[in-house]
Amino acid sequence: MRQTVFFAAVCLLLLPTSLAAQEPLPADITVPVMLTSSLSSEPHAEQTVTARVMQAVAAGPNLVIPAGSRVVGRVLETKPSSSQGSQLSLRFDRIIPTNRQFVTALSLRAIASHVEVNDAQIPKAGPDEGTSSYSWTTVQVGGDVRYGTGWPVMAGESEVGKGVPDGVLARLSAAAGPECTEGPNTNQLQSLWVFSSSACGVYGFPDVAIQHSGRTAPLGEIVLVSQGKVLKLPSGTGLLLQVAGDPAVTRIWIDTVPDEYWPVNVPIREPVSMRDFHFEVNEETVRARVVVEYTYPDELVYGPDDDGRGPQPTVAQISGLNYDPVTRTVVYEGDEKRTVCANLAEHKGIFGRRLRIRNTGSCLVIAEDLEHREDDGWAIRRYRAIDTYFEVR
Repeated sequence: MRQTVFFAAVCLLLLPTSLAAQEPLPADITVPVMLTSSLSSEPHAEQTVTARVMQAVAAGPNLVIPAGSRVVGRVLETKPSSSQGSQLSLRFDRIIPTNRQFVTALSLRAIASHVEVNDAQIPKAGPDEGTSSYSWTTVQVGGDVRYGTGWPVMAGESEVGKGVPDGVLARLSAAAGPECTEGPNTNQLQSLWVFSSSACGVYGFPDVAIQHSGRTAPLGEIVLVSQGKVLKLPSGTGLLLQVAGDPAVTRIWIDTVPDEYWPVNVPIREPVSMRDFHFEVNEETVRARVVVEYTYPDELVYGPDDDGRGPQPTVAQISGLNYDPVTRTVVYEGDEKRTVCANLAEHKGIFGRRLRIRNTGSCLVIAEDLEHREDDGWAIRRYRAIDTYFEVR
C-alpha cells in the first residue's frame, strides 16, 4: 500500500481541466427524491441514507441533474424511545449523477409516505382503459391538480405550472412554517415530481413531525420526531428536498488513481469508482489516517480469480488529521476550527478487544472522474483519472 504526500509539488503537473462538479448549486432549487433505503430511529452502528432523484432538475443554464441520480447522506443520531417519543437526525450532502458529484447542504421541505406517493400518480376516478397515462388527471401531494402531461397544474383557480413526463414543473408558493419560506429562486419553475407547489411538512405519517428542516443552522441537518416508540421511514418514501446552500468546505487533494482496471485473465478493462472510505487510528502514536477503497462493476464475477486483487486502496495521512485519546475521536484541525470526523468505541468479545470507528458525517472523501493534462517535456499528454479529495465541513 502506498502512502500519499498531499502538498507535493508534483501535483502542479496534474491539473483537472474540468471542475464542474465543484460548482455550487443554486440555493432553494428543489430536488424530489425517493428513499431507496429504509430508516429507523432504532440504534445502528452506522447508517447510510440513499435516495434516487425522481425528476430531472434544472440546476443552471447548462446544468441538469438527471432523474435516477443518487442522493447520499448519513444518519447523525437516533433516539429510539423516551417520554418525548423517538427522534431521527440525518443529513443529505451528496448528489451523484454519472461521473460527477455535488456536495451541498439539503433541507427538507416535505415528506410523503409511499401510499401518498402512489395515490398522487393514479387518477381518483381510476385509469380509463385504453387512455394513455399522459392524459390522466391526478391530485398531487398537497392538493394541486395535474391535468396530464403538457397541460396546466392548478392550485385552486390559479395556474402554478405544467405537467411533464416525469412529474410537474411549478412555482413554489408560500406556506406556513419556517422550513417552507420563499427564497431567491422560488419564483422559477421547479421540479416537484408528485408534490404540490405549496407542499410543506409531513403527509401520510400521522405521528411524525419535522422538528428542524435543515434550512437554517445547523445547515442541512434534518431532525424528525415521532410520538411513537420507533420512528420508521420505509424505502419508497418521497422527500422534497431543497438546496440550503453550500456549507463552508475545506478541500484537500488526496490522490489520483486510474479510472480503469484490467482484471488478470480478463479481456476487457473495467471502469473504476470509489467504493467507500474509513478512518484508522494508532493509539500508541495518536495518529489517524484515511483509507479509500475502490471497486469495479464486475468485481464479484472476476474478483475470486483476479491475482491483481482489484484496484489498490489509497492509504493517506493528512496534515491536521489526528487521534484525540482524551475524547476518543478522530479530529481535523485547520482553518481555525476543530472538526470531529469520527468517534471511537471499544467492544470486548470472545475474540478480544476491538475498536469501532464511526464516522460523524462532517468529514468526507469525494471522488471525481476528470480529464488531466501532463507536460512530458515535449507535448501535453491528456488522460482521464479519478481524483480523490478529503472534505471537511
